[in-house]
Amino acid sequence: MKHSHSRTRVRVGCSGKLLPNCILLLLGFSAGMAKADNAAPELSSLPPAVLGTWKVKSVHVDLGSGRRMAYQWNDPDLVGNVITISDNEIVQNTPEAEQCLRPKVATWKTTASSLITVTMDARGIPSTSPTVKDYDLPLAPNGSVEAYAVQCNPGHFGPYQLKPARLKFGIKDIGTWIVVLPGGHLAVRWYDDSILILGKVKSTEK
Repeated sequence: MKHSHSRTRVRVGCSGKLLPNCILLLLGFSAGMAKADNAAPELSSLPPAVLGTWKVKSVHVDLGSGRRMAYQWNDPDLVGNVITISDNEIVQNTPEAEQCLRPKVATWKTTASSLITVTMDARGIPSTSPTVKDYDLPLAPNGSVEAYAVQCNPGHFGPYQLKPARLKFGIKDIGTWIVVLPGGHLAVRWYDDSILILGKVKSTEK
């Protein structure tokens, strides 16, 4: 025994007297979509945990990379450099020092593994992404991290983000990221796929 199924189809007309209203509705929808697509990312003040005067304690590079990089492990050109971070500016004496005024950050909540995969260059043929272990970072690969990408107004801090990272942070022109490590140290993505480990300078050291 065959059963017949009836379907009710709703047809929306857009002609005659309804045409002007339909056009306005479509234009409004398109404008709304464009506004959503082009919405500015949310920027916030620097978190208190990154403020202060910091000294480069060590320099980490991708131990799995076979190429010679601009900076080596614990490179003497970087170790000992000082970076002072405040709401007004970021001042540094690294070889790449640039002006950075009124810094703000975009925050990406992710895992340590995803952060390294997305923001650090792949290497080899076929290309493979480095890992948290390759950088010898004190982070669990699947542990949660908050990466703060810095935007200066005006100026710039650190290397520009790779395209996949810019998409994650939602900003086209964005500087490097800062991550607060266990124990209060900072990890900062630096030039040629290096990572700076910063220790806070005590008031007695200044």
